[in-house]
Amino acid sequence: MLNSVSVVRLPDRTPIAADTVDLSSNVESAYWTLRMTLADPGHVALLRPTVDGPAQV
Repeated sequence: MLNSVSVVRLPDRTPIAADTVDLSSNVESAYWTLRMTLADPGHVALLRPTVDGPAQV
C-alpha cells in the first residue's frame, strides 16, 4: 500500500512541500506526533508561529 498526503497551512491552504511525513501515537497518549522532512527548506517560515499563535497544518 502506498499512502499519500498533502500538507497545507491553514486557514489559507498554502501548500508545504514535504518529502516524508510520519504520523504516530501510542495507547498511553491522547495525542498524535507529526514529523516531516521539508522538501524546500524555505517552507520552514510557513510553520513559524505568528502573533496570532502557532501555525496550523
